[in-house]
Amino acid sequence: MKKLRWGLVFGVLAAVLAVGSALALPPQADPATVPKGFLVAGSHIANPPTWPFARVLNSRGGIEVFTAHSQFLPGQSLGWHSHPGPNFHNIVAGTLTVYDGDDRTCTPKTYGPGEGFIDPGYGHVHVARNESTTVPVDFYVTFLNPAGVETWSTPAPAPGNCPANIK
Repeated sequence: MKKLRWGLVFGVLAAVLAVGSALALPPQADPATVPKGFLVAGSHIANPPTWPFARVLNSRGGIEVFTAHSQFLPGQSLGWHSHPGPNFHNIVAGTLTVYDGDDRTCTPKTYGPGEGFIDPGYGHVHVARNESTTVPVDFYVTFLNPAGVETWSTPAPAPGNCPANIK
């Protein structure tokens, strides 16, 4: 029974990501305009509650799921920000550099084509930048937001542990 539950959890997550990719927008599009999918509130598919996404999957109001296709030109970033729920990043081309606001050393992590990362959301502050001087970075982001939340990203002040030029 336990294996069946975990199979369901991962099956639903795979379906969410597959459906989200099908809803992707052209580069530079505003993710707020992407058609959204909806997971039913209190579906209890995340058991035990210690699973990292149990909080969002068991959200009382349900979860809105959408995917955005973005491209950062050389030197471009969104600045320091956070998200209301977790999101999954998949890099298609170029290199995306991410700085974590919780990292006391502010050590960058880089992701290239075929790589990805999960942002935990819920106010986690970070910045993602294209630090190349010549190559754009092309990526997809699938958001899992609590239902009714109108924003996909909220600007945040730079953490004091990172140099002022990281923005």
